[in-house]
Amino acid sequence: MPRTTTVECANCYTTFNHIEVHGREAVIPAVRCFYPGCPVELCPSCEQFACDGCGHAMCDTHRIPVTGDLSVCLACLPDCLDAVLPDEALAIQCVGCEATRRDVERARNLMIGMPTWACCQEVA
Repeated sequence: MPRTTTVECANCYTTFNHIEVHGREAVIPAVRCFYPGCPVELCPSCEQFACDGCGHAMCDTHRIPVTGDLSVCLACLPDCLDAVLPDEALAIQCVGCEATRRDVERARNLMIGMPTWACCQEVA
C-alpha cells in the first residue's frame, strides 16, 4: 500500500489529504500561472481564470474584465478591445491632444489609472 500524507498549497493554503508520496516528495496537482514572470503554482483550489482570448490558466490577479463575463489577460487585451468595442465609439478624437477613445479605454483597461493627458478626462 502506498504511503500518503497531507499537503498544503503554498499559494491558497488549501489542505490536501491522502496525497501519495513518491520517493521523498508528495506533490499536489498544479499548473504554473501562464502570465510571463509569475512564479505561482496554481492548485485546483487556487483563485484562477482561463483567459477568454488564449485559454491559458492564470492567477486571478492577472484577470482583466472587459465586458460582462469576458475576462482576458494583458496579452489578449488589445485584440479583445478591437473586437468588442464598436469602431465608431473608439475613433472619436479629443480636440486638445487628438487621442482617440480607443487610447483612453486601453489606458483604463490596462489598470494604469486615468490617462495622463489632462484634456482627456472626457473624450467627447
